[in-house]
Amino acid sequence: LHTLAPSAALRQALNERLAQAGAMRWAVRSSALDEDGAQHSFAGQLESWLNVPTEDVARRVADVWRSGFAARVWAYRRAAGLSPRPNAPAVLVQRMLDADAAGVAFAADPISGRRDVVVVSAVHGLGSSLVGGEADADTWRVDASGKILEHQPASVRLAHRCDPSSADGLRVEAL
Repeated sequence: LHTLAPSAALRQALNERLAQAGAMRWAVRSSALDEDGAQHSFAGQLESWLNVPTEDVARRVADVWRSGFAARVWAYRRAAGLSPRPNAPAVLVQRMLDADAAGVAFAADPISGRRDVVVVSAVHGLGSSLVGGEADADTWRVDASGKILEHQPASVRLAHRCDPSSADGLRVEAL
């Protein structure tokens, strides 16, 4: 598993498609069957890479795929009483955007289960600060008519921004 690498043919096909898309930087992310399920959440357990230059995308695709078999995933599966055999994650390659804000939206309130309430949680900058637990999100609960029922402002205010010169492609900005 540690020696897994994309074949030359796959690297060539991937690089051709990326060149057609024209972006210079990419987000290479996981999408797994076990992520954000009704009973369990593997969110944050699999690797994601942001601000990846085109020449590194194939290597990062392999890194994301391998992360589906990491020790922390095995331990989580064991603790949750799940089958010890993980499903291989799919890998998404998306154009990298240096977002002003990012977050998640739920079509039903994940806490109360109410289907007539939408929950939106967002942070300044890239969503990696929220996923990584470094920043709290501003959260809104909105009813079906669009009326804001509740707004909870964030207590930790910082933003992740794209920074191609840093090792992980990000910098932290205090707000």
